[in-house]
Amino acid sequence: MKSILRKKINTGTIIVLITALLLPGLAMARMNCQDRPGRGLGMNHNQMGYCRIWRNPEMLQALKLTDGQVKALKDLDFSFREKALTFKGRLDGLRLQMAKSFAADTVDEPAVLELARKVSDVKGKLFVQKIEARLAAEKILTVEQRRILAMRLPLAHSWSRRDRRQSSSGNYGRYN
Repeated sequence: MKSILRKKINTGTIIVLITALLLPGLAMARMNCQDRPGRGLGMNHNQMGYCRIWRNPEMLQALKLTDGQVKALKDLDFSFREKALTFKGRLDGLRLQMAKSFAADTVDEPAVLELARKVSDVKGKLFVQKIEARLAAEKILTVEQRRILAMRLPLAHSWSRRDRRQSSSGNYGRYN
């Protein structure tokens, strides 16, 4: 009788401990997602960028974009996405070649290293292309619109936000 009661008490204790450990983590995960700038605007950081702000009606309203700005951002978005597709296609092809090289009975090390250099080169070009898109989009926006966007766009520059928080001089970025 005591052993059954002891098993029930131990099981109950384990359940309470598991619940006590998991609930705060789940609550923090939800809170962090809501506290991140831009999350309240219905944006997914994977699909949002400076060129794609024209897709979000709440962002359009917050920035007060003109029809000309929206058209320019649309055109810019589509042109840079087309360029990105070529880079991503090359990257997929190189990754397939890399997988094929590793699947062979004997790995040709110089060939694999050359493929790795090519993958790195294409990734670098893709990164530069993203930066070019952002710079082109910033030319379309006014200074005030860029300031609003910097505060609302998720993960726009997490490093710059961190620097702004740590800054004791009160200088909060280049749009001051």
